[in-house]
Formats: sequence, structure tokens, C-alpha cells
Amino acid sequence: TQALLVIEGDELLYEGYGDGWERDSLLTSFSVAKSFVSTLVGIAIEEGHIGDLDDPITDYLPELAERDERFEAITVRHLLTMSSGLEYRENRWALFNGDDPLTTYHPDQRDISLNNTSIERPPAEVFSYNKYHPQLLGLILERTTGVSVTEYTQTRLWDPLGMEYDGSWSLDSAGSGFEKMEAGLQARAVDYAKLGRLFLDEGDWDGVSIVSPEWIALASGADANGRAPDFDPQLHYGLMWWGRDSGGAAPDHLAWGDHGQFVFVSPENDVVIVRNGESTGIAESDWIDGFVEVADAL
Repeated sequence: TQALLVIEGDELLYEGYGDGWERDSLLTSFSVAKSFVSTLVGIAIEEGHIGDLDDPITDYLPELAERDERFEAITVRHLLTMSSGLEYRENRWALFNGDDPLTTYHPDQRDISLNNTSIERPPAEVFSYNKYHPQLLGLILERTTGVSVTEYTQTRLWDPLGMEYDGSWSLDSAGSGFEKMEAGLQARAVDYAKLGRLFLDEGDWDGVSIVSPEWIALASGADANGRAPDFDPQLHYGLMWWGRDSGGAAPDHLAWGDHGQFVFVSPENDVVIVRNGESTGIAESDWIDGFVEVADAL
């Protein structure tokens, strides 16, 4: 474990760092980045840059329809709920020909997202964790807002939330300069916690609405038309946030990344827990069970 923070209401109850990591250590988000992307999409919709969750993505990326008119059936919501029907094969016969290495290492993510994607099935049928989804959302964000995702993150989240430290986005390459939307955000644990606090307070920050309560409820809830993943029927997937029924009015929800990165939010208990790690160390489900147990006990 690199960092572990427990917050109840406005009080930081516990802050600990392991193995040489400190408060100002820059920590990789992995797929926690997707929850930041989702929040930026919600803000862009509220600002009128993106029309609606159910807009076809071809309204913003028309070249997809030029390749295959079936792309017109895929909406912004389908990307956010991982239910687009796009093909995603982590590995194929040729080295670096699988979709996982392509979306991780290819030096032009715009190009592969627009030209290497293909339709496997109709949308809304199957939950399929697919790294092209955040990349396509990043393209939509930069086209509709007219600024880079980095600048939009700075002006819509980093500045308004008063992040304590600088963050960064990893880029696909110096030549392309496109943010790695699926896993490329870096920040300090205390600043990851601020995203959790934003969701705990239903999008409000010091009396200013950063994103609407309706978006917070939709992104974290079970009614975003997302599907429960096969590996854990207790969980649901909202809009790039994982949720778990807490038995209360609002589900516990979490941003969740590889190697055990978590921003856990329990509205019923007024608790946020952040964990960053070099590795998971224990089963990821055990971390989530532990967060639930701690939140319920406070």
C-alpha cells in the first residue's frame, strides 16, 4: 500500500503512507481515471458542449459512420456504461496486435480509436470492459469543448476543487499529444479524496455546484442502464463508477483501478476511503468488503 486515507464528513480520521511513499508522492490512477472522465462528461453535458447522454457518438465523431453506419446506434451512454457492442480482444495472435496493448502503447490513440474499432454486436446487450470507450469520450470532450482534456480537467475540476498539488495526464506520445483517458491520470492521494468528497456532497463544493446531484446519482447508481458484471453480482456499473447496494437510499460507490487503486464513497455513512497501491496485495473484493466494514463501523 502506498497511501490510505479515511475521511468522515469534513474530518480526516486516518492518513498513512507505506514503503517510502509520502503525502506529496504522485500516484498513478489506472482506471480511477475513468471516473474522472465520466465526471468531465457530466460537466460538459451540463455546460451544453455535449447535447445528451443518448446522443449518437457519430454526432461528434462522424468519421465512424463513414466506415460503418452501425456506429450510429452507439450513444454516449453506451460508452460510459461499457455496453457499446464494440469488439475488444485483449490479445490476438500477433504481438501488440491485441486491443489491450494497442490502447496501452500505440502512439496515436486518436487514430486507433477512430480507425481500428469495429462492431461486434448491437449496443446495450453485454457489459464489456473496453478501453476504447474512454478514448472515444476523450475525443468527444476535446472536439466539443475546444480545449484539451488536460485544460478541461484543470479548469473544471482541479481549480474548483482546490487540489493541493499538481496532477498530470500521461500522453500517447509527444507527436500526438492525446491524453491516455483509460488510465493515465496521476495525482496525490489527498486529491483523489477530493473527487470522493465531491460525490459524497452530491456535486457541491463549498456551496458551488461543480456537477449536478442528478449526474452524481446517475453516475453512481444502478439505473444508468449499465449492467452487473458477471464476476460479482453484488456490484453494478453506472457511468464509469462501480456501485454496491448499501441497503440505504444511496449505494456505496467507488472509482476502481488496477493494482488496487480505490476511491470509495459511502453516502449513508458520510465516509470516503482512498487506497493507492503498487499492487493489490489481497483480493480486490476483500478491499471493498473492508471499506464497507470500516464505513459501517464509523
